[in-house]
Amino acid sequence: MLEDEGEESRWVRDRLGPERLAAVAAWPTSFAIEVEELGAVRCCHATPRSDEDTLTPITPEAGAAIQFEGTTEPVVLGGHTHIQFERRIREWRFVNVGSIGRPREVRPAAYWALLGPDVELVSTDYVVDSAAKAVLASGQPSAEQVVDALLHPPSPDEAAVVLEQRQLEKAGGD
Repeated sequence: MLEDEGEESRWVRDRLGPERLAAVAAWPTSFAIEVEELGAVRCCHATPRSDEDTLTPITPEAGAAIQFEGTTEPVVLGGHTHIQFERRIREWRFVNVGSIGRPREVRPAAYWALLGPDVELVSTDYVVDSAAKAVLASGQPSAEQVVDALLHPPSPDEAAVVLEQRQLEKAGGD
């Protein structure tokens, strides 16, 4: 959002204003925390390597492991794909906490994780119709797409296939 020149990103930057944009720009892209009884946890948007990496439940392990090289924490929390899942990638436990606003899940809800003494993947129901109305009233350029995703989220399996295909296309594969 900070560097993208798309209409949606410009709209978000306009609403945040210079002071809040500066605060967001100062946030670390990755950081470690200590969780009682769980230990060291690496927190990042996508993977420790990049906030733009795509890691899904079906990403081949060899490609996934590259995204964790140099990470010393045994537990890594990420998001980015909006699919809530957990998987072991070599010596790391990767947990995608999900998404509050645009989940790719079986049913509309807010998907997140509770930390300590383990990682618990949870979801919270909310009045999705009210959220959809608020999005439509916001002036957001992609409001109709966001509302469709809120009301009819793609299944995690379908989303994973689409995301992996996009990743292949970005890399120049078939």
